[in-house]
Amino acid sequence: MYQRSPLGTINGWLPSNTFAGAETKSFAIPSGVTYLVLSCTASGADVTNAVYALVSTAPDPIPVNEGTPPSSCDILVAVVVRGTTGSGEYVKVHRATGCGQLSVVPKQTLATSRPAGELTCGSDPYLRHWTCW
Repeated sequence: MYQRSPLGTINGWLPSNTFAGAETKSFAIPSGVTYLVLSCTASGADVTNAVYALVSTAPDPIPVNEGTPPSSCDILVAVVVRGTTGSGEYVKVHRATGCGQLSVVPKQTLATSRPAGELTCGSDPYLRHWTCW
């Protein structure tokens, strides 16, 4: 079991499970390497849900989508290592983010010319690609 504390907010909101199990203030960490991620869903520029999760594989990079920002992403918060040595058990937490507020903001990362066959009067001449930072 590992003592936990709130890690901060995402766009000003607390993740929905920040205080889950508040009566025990702990959660189980498996042996080996695990990753603490903040799984977020969004609608446009608004984060609509965020949940902390311990996962066994590192999260994928935040995707780049054509036309709209990604509707979900996993943000790596920390790498957690639990193991044993001759002197006993240890848990090491290596933070991947700073303390406090995290911000997820949609950003246009690339614009490419729209194929001539797709152009119509008044249409955007570019295919815009978006991600979140």
